[in-house]
Amino acid sequence: MLAGVLEWELTGGTVVRASKDDIVWVPRGTVHHIKNAGTELSLRLAVAMPPAVHYFSPCEQCGFDDDGPREWKA
Repeated sequence: MLAGVLEWELTGGTVVRASKDDIVWVPRGTVHHIKNAGTELSLRLAVAMPPAVHYFSPCEQCGFDDDGPREWKA
C-alpha cells in the first residue's frame, strides 16, 4: 500500500484491511473485491506473477458494479 486504506474481501468471507506500508498477499485464484475503506484516495501497487491474469469484473452476487474513478488526480 502506497497511500490510503483499502479493504480486501476474499473468497470465504475473509476481510483484510491495509493501510500505507502494508503488504497484502492474495493467493492465486482467490476471488476478491477491493474497496476504499478510508476518507482519502488510496493507491496500491499490484504485482502478479505469470501466468496470473488480473482483471475487473462486475459481480451481481455481491452487487459490486462500480469500476472506480475514471481519472487519477494526485
